[in-house]
Amino acid sequence: MNYSKENQDKLLAQALADYDILGKGSEIKAVAKKLPTISHEETVTVSKENPLEYCKKILEKQGNVLEYDEINQRLIAMVGSGFFNLNPAILILHVINHEVYISAAAKEGLIKQQTAKKAISKFISLI
Repeated sequence: MNYSKENQDKLLAQALADYDILGKGSEIKAVAKKLPTISHEETVTVSKENPLEYCKKILEKQGNVLEYDEINQRLIAMVGSGFFNLNPAILILHVINHEVYISAAAKEGLIKQQTAKKAISKFISLI
């Protein structure tokens, strides 16, 4: 699947609507599409033998792995972040040698929760 910025926006809006705690999923999705998507990036060194596989195991417990590309050493996952983990974030990991380049994207409303940054921080704490 293509994980361009536009597709990330659609996935994040759908994930917000899927929570549907108010019974208004389609309305939430329409509003979520208009929210800005904020990104954050960090790099971390993972000293395990197979860093990509190791990261995959962590993310399978933390969220939903959307794509696992062993050839290109790339992993994409949807995780919960922010207040009570109710704000979804997309994590994109790219491994070069033992360096893991992490990019996160999340929708933010009027009250900024720093969801993308928190998603990366939480993932790094689990490594």
